[in-house]
Amino acid sequence: MSNLVRYFLIFLILCNIFFQAFCNKETSETIVNVKIIDKKSGTPVEGAVCYIEFYNKEGNNTYTEPQSFLSDQDGKVYFSENRPYDGISFSTVTKTGYNTHVHLGIKIGTVNNLKSN
Repeated sequence: MSNLVRYFLIFLILCNIFFQAFCNKETSETIVNVKIIDKKSGTPVEGAVCYIEFYNKEGNNTYTEPQSFLSDQDGKVYFSENRPYDGISFSTVTKTGYNTHVHLGIKIGTVNNLKSN
């Protein structure tokens, strides 16, 4: 095998490694499991609104995408997202008659098992 062919094969292998490492990154799924409970009684809170605002930055602009979810009869909220967001602007849980719980501590690309009082 000539040196030119060897160098060409090495070049192709290095290009393949580069593209797999930097260009084909899969987005890790963000999973949010929140259990909303009444702090005094310890009972689940049905109908609480869990509000999450994701953002992406493009140059000098920031684009947000708000998402909101209602807790079920067991006080649970489940959310799954696989899009490549840059981060979360803020997250809250609110319901009339309760204090708003601000910043749930959700992390992009991980499973978030949270409890909100």
